[in-house]
Amino acid sequence: MQLKKYKLGELIDVRRGASLAGEYYATEGKLMRLTLGHFDYQGGGFKDNTSKNDLYFTGPVKPEFILSEGDIITPLTEQTPGLLGSTAMIPESGKYIQSQDVALVTPYESKLDRNFCYYLLPSKIVKQQLAAGAQQTKIRHTTPDRIKDLTVFIPDLANQKAIGLLLHDIDRKIALNREINCDLVFISLMKSIVYNHCLGFLLHMSSCIRNCLNLLRKKNIIKNLSGILRFFLAASAKFRQSKPKGFSFLNSRNHLKNNSQTSSKINLNSF
Repeated sequence: MQLKKYKLGELIDVRRGASLAGEYYATEGKLMRLTLGHFDYQGGGFKDNTSKNDLYFTGPVKPEFILSEGDIITPLTEQTPGLLGSTAMIPESGKYIQSQDVALVTPYESKLDRNFCYYLLPSKIVKQQLAAGAQQTKIRHTTPDRIKDLTVFIPDLANQKAIGLLLHDIDRKIALNREINCDLVFISLMKSIVYNHCLGFLLHMSSCIRNCLNLLRKKNIIKNLSGILRFFLAASAKFRQSKPKGFSFLNSRNHLKNNSQTSSKINLNSF
C-alpha cells in the first residue's frame, strides 16, 4: 500500500462555528449549543454534556451553523490535555448549533473518505502536530488554518474506504458491548432491589395472612361479610401493635432470617 503526502487543506474544509450571545442561553428549547463537553476525548466520539444545564440557545442562528447527522466536528480549544484532534459525529439533524470553539470538518470526498477522515484527525501524527503548533497558553487553542496546514500521509481512496469501514464497525461493536454492560448492571441492581426489599416484605406479609386465615378457621368467624370486615379491622390494629420493632422494607430480610420457619414457605393446602 503506497501512501501519498498531502496538506490537510487539500483534503478537507475546516470552518469555525458561530459566536453565541450568553443572554440567549437557556435550560430548555429546540436547539442545543455544541461545547467541548460533547467530545469524548478518552473513548472517542460524541457524548452528552451533563456538566452544564444551560446548553439550549433561544436566539437567532444562521442555518449553516445548525448541523446535520453525520457531520464531523473537532475542537479548537483544549481545556483538557489531549482534546485537540478529537473528533465526533453529530448524532441527529436539526438539533445542534456549531459554537465558536467547535470546527466543522468537511472532507472532499473525491480525495478523502468520510469515515477515514473521522479517524485521521485523532491519529498520532496529526495530534503531535496540533500540540506543537497550538498557542502555548494555559488553555491551548488552534485555528482552522492551522489544522489545514498539517501534513498527513494517506493511501488511495479504495484503501481509505476499506480502513474507514473496518474502524467504524469496530467502534459500533464497542458501543454495543458498552450498552450490554450497562443493561447487565441495571438488571443486577433491579434483582438486588427485588430480592432484598420487595420479596422480603411480601414473604413477611404472607406469614401474617396465613396466621389470620388460620385464626379465621379456628374461630369460625367467616359467616357473613360484616363479620369479615370486623375481623380484619381488628386484625389490622393488632398487627400494627405487634409488628417487629423497627420493621421496614430495608430490614425485612433480616426479620425473615429470624422467622424462617413460619415465613419461608406457604402451603395453600393447609388453609
